[in-house]
Amino acid sequence: MPDNMAARRALGSNHFRYSIEAGLGDSHETCMQLGIHTFPGLIDPTSLGGDNQQKSVDVNSLPSAYQTLGDAGLDDCRLVDIARVAVGDPYVGAVTGCFVVSEITHLLNSGPLFDIIQGDLRDLGDIKSVEQRGHQHFTTTAIQIV
Repeated sequence: MPDNMAARRALGSNHFRYSIEAGLGDSHETCMQLGIHTFPGLIDPTSLGGDNQQKSVDVNSLPSAYQTLGDAGLDDCRLVDIARVAVGDPYVGAVTGCFVVSEITHLLNSGPLFDIIQGDLRDLGDIKSVEQRGHQHFTTTAIQIV
């Protein structure tokens, strides 16, 4: 399912001082992949459409517990196919959500902010990040909750 490109273009506009977006894998091969991007940043948000692929993972490299579940008749990676979109285990979204909240916390507390955080939960050592340089810090009085 393609992303909403009008919404994606808005992420790079001057409407927001900062935008943080997250994406999850969309197939049995990418179900444990995540990507978090902060805008403005190194990349243009419109370049992150649905055809943007991270590395492909061999489905046979699933942990043995997943292989056992698959042999018992459950979907690969505990995936369910809803409207031609693979929906995976909730922990991938939970981990990704934690990264997003940490970015907001960094921003509010004058910590480092990252342009990109991406990786595959099959290999936590594979999670990579690119720190954003020269971002302006917020003060809590400057934040409006809408």
